[in-house]
Amino acid sequence: MRHLRRARLDDSGISIVEVLAATLIFMLLFVGIAQGLVTVIRLAGDQKNRITALSLAAGEIDQVRAYQSVFDVKDDERDVTPDTADGTVFTVHRTTAWVDSAGNDVSCSGGSGTNLVMLRINITVTWRGQMTPLKTVQTDTLLAPNGSLNDPNRGVLILAVKGADGFGVQGVSVDLTPSGSVDGTVPVPSVTDGNGCSFAIGVPVGDYKITLSKDGTYVDLEGNPEPILLAGEDTAAHTYKFTAGTTKSLTAFMAKGALYSVWWDTGDPALSADLNSSSPTRQWVWPGTKSITLLPLSSTTSKTRTFTGNPLRVFPDSAGYSVVYGNYSEPNQAGSGGCLAPNPAKWQAGSGLQAGVLDAVPGSSDTASSMRVGVGVVHVKLEASRSGNGSSNSGAPAQRVGIRATMLGSGGGENPGCVITTSVTTADLAMGEFDLVLPFGAWDLTVTDEWSSQWTCGGNWWSPQYCAWKYSANFSKVTEGSMSGATVVLDPRRS
Repeated sequence: MRHLRRARLDDSGISIVEVLAATLIFMLLFVGIAQGLVTVIRLAGDQKNRITALSLAAGEIDQVRAYQSVFDVKDDERDVTPDTADGTVFTVHRTTAWVDSAGNDVSCSGGSGTNLVMLRINITVTWRGQMTPLKTVQTDTLLAPNGSLNDPNRGVLILAVKGADGFGVQGVSVDLTPSGSVDGTVPVPSVTDGNGCSFAIGVPVGDYKITLSKDGTYVDLEGNPEPILLAGEDTAAHTYKFTAGTTKSLTAFMAKGALYSVWWDTGDPALSADLNSSSPTRQWVWPGTKSITLLPLSSTTSKTRTFTGNPLRVFPDSAGYSVVYGNYSEPNQAGSGGCLAPNPAKWQAGSGLQAGVLDAVPGSSDTASSMRVGVGVVHVKLEASRSGNGSSNSGAPAQRVGIRATMLGSGGGENPGCVITTSVTTADLAMGEFDLVLPFGAWDLTVTDEWSSQWTCGGNWWSPQYCAWKYSANFSKVTEGSMSGATVVLDPRRS
């Protein structure tokens, strides 16, 4: 009884722990309710935006159906802010693909013989703040061209132009030129779309050359500048044959060329500066054309091209290129052939001049980067001596001669050699001294015209005397190597 009486008189109430526990439970319930309300509000707003997106997608379908030609319908992406969207930004994305008679998507880089039937168009609409993982709004439609795409009496061209990254190049103009007379009007191929695709429908039967151009800064895989002439099925004439009722599907590669400025490196700074100067103090002579070989570091396929002057544009390669002066080539799979001597990297180890390396990557700027390319130099002194004792025409010889340089096949010693017969000639040289620029390797040097034409220089009509000029050359190496008579070994390694 005493304990009950004390309990009735106790007014201590609820403890602070119990109050905090009750408050925590209330807050959890409130947060859950609030989150639910926010989700309901967002769902309502998202549903409103979805209705707007459906309207935009339907409008886009109506828009593409209004095009005069299905070939005018291109891939597209743009932002739209409808007046009823409360400032919400919608993105309308359009993709296109041709389909064949079986309903399969047809790539413009597919094989020849594929027949185009209809154009499939996919419209996707998204909006800012869209709830995930709810699906975007998508719709598709098919467009059939006016008339048949596959004329039984004409051909079709489907051309894919790809860049260094393997994706299509947009905005490339394609020229289709007949190499002879054709029956009918030649269609103008469409400019490449976002997928790099160009089409020409109703091509008259005949042989055609195809050239590509964009903005003057693009090159093909070999580094050839615009306009780029495709190789052709007939590689001699660079033509493709179009026949009746068939489709010709082709793939070409072109990309914005990586820009470089070549610096010819003799190993001697002062000599190199004079060689590269626009006003040299020495007389420099290049044999034939300035051939350089580009060696992609990502493959074993070399590319030999003629250097016509700076700047040099090359096809972008993510791994870059190694560059050598001359016609370098690797042996074939059987281990025969090849010309290794021009490449400094193929000589036995030693300190020396290595091939220039370009970091030719896609998207290179228009500022030319310097590229050093090693060369060898031989000093030449051309002289003329006269045979015969007559007095007539005793002045200096007027005839101009040439120097022929032939690379020796066997290397010998540390020279990797050149199995392929390589001979270059520099013609129309006057008597005097000059410096001959050659690729690395062993060279045999000769004068192309040893004797001039004879002339009557004395005597009388029954016993005339004849004279002629004999041309000769003295050779001496300027850069590293060795010399024996008219045979010189130009070594890329520096002592």
